[in-house]
Amino acid sequence: MASGSARHATCLYVVPVISGAALLPTRLAMGVAFVCVLLSFLVDWQLASGGSPLLNPLWLGQLPVIGSIYLVLHITLALRRALLREGRQCRVLDGLRAVTAAITSSLDLHHVLDTALAQAQSLTRADPVAIWLVDRAHSELVLSATRARIPERRVRADATRIPLDSMHLLAESIRQRVVMTAEADTTVQEEGLEACLIGVSRMIVIPLVTHGTPMGALVAGFPMRFDTDALQVLREIASDAAMAIENAQLYSEARRHVIELEAMRAQAERKEQQARFLAEAGQLFTMTLDVRATMEAVVTKAAELLGDTCLILERLPGEETLSVAACYEDEAIVAHSLRQHLTAHPVSVGSGLLGRSASTGQACIAHGRPAAPGELGEAIVALGVRGMIAVPLWGRGRVRGVLVAAYYGEERLPTEEDLQLAVLLADRAAVAIENADLFEETQRAGVALEAWGHELERRVEMKTRELRDAQRGLLRAERLASIGQLAATVAHELRNPLNVIKVAHFALEQGCSPEREKRHLDAIARQVAASSRIINGLLDFARDSPPQYSLVDLGALLHQVLADADLPQEIHVSTEIPASLPPLLADREQIAQVLSNIIDNAVQVMPQGGELAIHVWWEEWAAYISVRDTGPGIPEEVRSRIFEPLFTTRTKGTGLGLAIARRIIEAHGGEITASTSPAGGATFTIMLPLPESAHSRESASSSA
Repeated sequence: MASGSARHATCLYVVPVISGAALLPTRLAMGVAFVCVLLSFLVDWQLASGGSPLLNPLWLGQLPVIGSIYLVLHITLALRRALLREGRQCRVLDGLRAVTAAITSSLDLHHVLDTALAQAQSLTRADPVAIWLVDRAHSELVLSATRARIPERRVRADATRIPLDSMHLLAESIRQRVVMTAEADTTVQEEGLEACLIGVSRMIVIPLVTHGTPMGALVAGFPMRFDTDALQVLREIASDAAMAIENAQLYSEARRHVIELEAMRAQAERKEQQARFLAEAGQLFTMTLDVRATMEAVVTKAAELLGDTCLILERLPGEETLSVAACYEDEAIVAHSLRQHLTAHPVSVGSGLLGRSASTGQACIAHGRPAAPGELGEAIVALGVRGMIAVPLWGRGRVRGVLVAAYYGEERLPTEEDLQLAVLLADRAAVAIENADLFEETQRAGVALEAWGHELERRVEMKTRELRDAQRGLLRAERLASIGQLAATVAHELRNPLNVIKVAHFALEQGCSPEREKRHLDAIARQVAASSRIINGLLDFARDSPPQYSLVDLGALLHQVLADADLPQEIHVSTEIPASLPPLLADREQIAQVLSNIIDNAVQVMPQGGELAIHVWWEEWAAYISVRDTGPGIPEEVRSRIFEPLFTTRTKGTGLGLAIARRIIEAHGGEITASTSPAGGATFTIMLPLPESAHSRESASSSA
């Protein structure tokens, strides 16, 4: 009975022991459970066979109880270790999730690096931890972030930059893209752990690789041995950190480009503003040609972008000081007026910033403070001026002034860009001021020239009166001489007719036969007619009758003149007159007188007979009449004088016919010329303008 109870108790203890041993992977507990079960079955078998047991059954009955207690204790310890491991894994997973969230949610590189190192320390108990990033521009690894709990554990000072082509452990890990470890007893000290970290015995180097491209390396130091869990955690952190570092670098690069584009846009806007400012300034400066008004416009426009006070200091020729010519000041700084100061204390050429700009012809910029006034000078700095720009104004090869921009206070100080803008503005201002100055000089010269013109007019008028009086005297003398010459000519020409008339009169008084009386009367009539022609010629020459214009058929007029002329039979006349000759707008009687005089002259030079050829033609604007004879021609020495009044080469005649002819032709706007052909004979050519209607008809017929 006792044995049955023991067996039942044994089974009650053995079953959970065997079940626990089977469920828990502990070899010791499994062995104890197996031995207990084996001994229990051995005792039961001996008792069942009726034999004497080899071992005390009571003692053997307690063995399962003892084994079960041991197994329960061991199971408890195993469960505790499992729970601790599971909790640690949960913390690691939570840490990795936090690392992933923190790293991937930030685009700030420094925040990403600090977060990765902080979680690496927290999850792996590594100390110190550091990250080196690849600097491809210099082909080296650069220490970018590090964390250490204990100051003695740190990164070596000479390991902040590691060449990528060196044999350093970090460089090898980057090139091979594998995880590397090192211990303090490595044989290559300068390339192993001691080459990176101080105060640790072991080190892990994990390359940061994303998309096959190495970004850097994560380095963790351990004071003792590390486990595989720590290595796996560091791998996960390195993987997430590599991606986050790439994103942060891309974001940083994009941000840098955005900043550069913003800077370029701001610079382009400033350039556009400056260009618009300069264009407006150029238009404004040319709106006036008064020098002072132009200077005031310059300083007013300059104050829009340059300084709080803008002035123009003018250097007059021969002066060694600069005086204020124009000024624009803000009302808020009138109490510290730079204009009043420079007016009371003129700047000497070559002294200070303004004087140096005037003497060297170079643009200058200067800054000053009460402790260090510099080129500005203590007096100007005391007014509150903290910066100044001085740009020379050139004109006619010399510095005629200085454009000054003064900056009050520390909020805004002049820059090199302001200086360049001031130089461009000064160039335009100098041109505008020079143009205004030239305009004023031109005006002054114009006034002086006008006064001189009035003086010249007065003198010319006085001289004209003197010349007119002298001319009257000369004309009077010439008239007297002409009258004397004309009187001699007329006396000579009239003497013969008068003598003939006197002889005929004497004969008639003495009495004569009717036939002789008739001859004497005819002679008297001829001489009276000759005298009448001489007197009419004198009257025609003295009379200045304007042409009475009418349309004249030149062909018909020529035929009429030839019919009225007393032509000897020995003279052969040939005419060439086109039927399409347009009519002339002329005085018929005057043109007939000209033709009659020329034909009479031709008849007189051919006493033995000859040929008289008349040719008429017309061209575009004029009609031409040519009268040619076969006489002796006109000698070269007298050809230029044949149209002079009272000039003649014949023994008879007054020398007025050709003079009258030229005066009539010129009064009609035409021209008369004389020439001698090599074969002999004289040719007179008359040009008379055609009326506008004739030219129009000619153009119409030509186009048809």
